[in-house]
Amino acid sequence: MNAVVAKIAQRLLGEYELYRIYELPLPSAQGAPGDAFDIRPLEGGAEASASPDPELRSLSGYAGADAVGYGAFVGNELGAGCWLWYGEWYRQRNFWPLKEQEAKLVQVTTGERYRGKGLGLRLLNHAAWDMSRRGFRILYARIWHSNVSSIKLFEKAGWREIAFVAVIFPLGIGRGISLRFNRRRIASP
Repeated sequence: MNAVVAKIAQRLLGEYELYRIYELPLPSAQGAPGDAFDIRPLEGGAEASASPDPELRSLSGYAGADAVGYGAFVGNELGAGCWLWYGEWYRQRNFWPLKEQEAKLVQVTTGERYRGKGLGLRLLNHAAWDMSRRGFRILYARIWHSNVSSIKLFEKAGWREIAFVAVIFPLGIGRGISLRFNRRRIASP
């Protein structure tokens, strides 16, 4: 019986997307964070395209106008990378509303052999520092609701969850219906 109900619900509600929205208010940049890795801007995605790791190679598709990419290198090898979008380039995705001086982290990837070594955390911290230096005030990210490793990474880097967004595509309609649930802010005692 439950399988029948689930099948009917799937047919009526269609495909879905469930995301947690994270925010990181940026302080004014003080100085570059000390780092054991070589973290630098990715220039047009060429470094990612040259990676032997297929996940890191896919980062090259995020390059463009109004996009800032960062790579964490171990020796000469790209170990992790991320891209942030803003302005007109971001409006093509436009999942979360951005104001002036705001950007959205659209992808962060750590190569399989570098996972668990703190490279992703250092990359996020450096990206936040540099975006602050560039005049940005708030960064956002959306994370698939059950991606525990990303949730832990962002929370360890100081990001906080501010909303939950569900997008449903009932009866197979092409454009989804978004439902946004803001997280209640609890005042500290």
